[in-house]
Amino acid sequence: MKKINSIISIFVIALLSWGSGFSQTTDNAQSVEVRFGKSLMPAMYAAIKYERVTSTPTNVSAKLFYESMQKNSLDYSCFGLDILGDYYTPVGDNTDHLFECKLGFGGTVQIENEPWVYKEYPVSNRLNYGLVGEFAGEWAMSEAFSLTTFLQQKYLFNKNLSHTNFLFGVGIKFNIPD
Repeated sequence: MKKINSIISIFVIALLSWGSGFSQTTDNAQSVEVRFGKSLMPAMYAAIKYERVTSTPTNVSAKLFYESMQKNSLDYSCFGLDILGDYYTPVGDNTDHLFECKLGFGGTVQIENEPWVYKEYPVSNRLNYGLVGEFAGEWAMSEAFSLTTFLQQKYLFNKNLSHTNFLFGVGIKFNIPD
């Protein structure tokens, strides 16, 4: 928890000291984002997200993620892939793209690991899949970099494993110029 508080503090300080009216461009063809956060399981969360601009109002993104938790001799980990359609709301138009809000919806697949609980489960039984919804905010530090926050809810279909997963966190996004 101290690591998350430290990371959030650094991002807030950077935002307040750097926020001098930069505008992010939404014309970039692609971006890469590094995210850190926490789930309510409670597990630490890290992800690398790639977003591609399309000719429609909805962009496409893919995210590789990893979750890890160690508590009371429980050594849980999970890794997976989220694929979402990201819709930028009109908020960015009203703020000259200094602040963006976006909604995402898509699918998720993940493999859950724990050497004691899932010891006898083959990979096919540890595989969990479902739907994911996300709300994210972006604050432009420059045309290339943005600070992000996100809230994410997953609904998983494998009844032997967890059914829902709520995540929240922060990230930094790099807009790749054309």
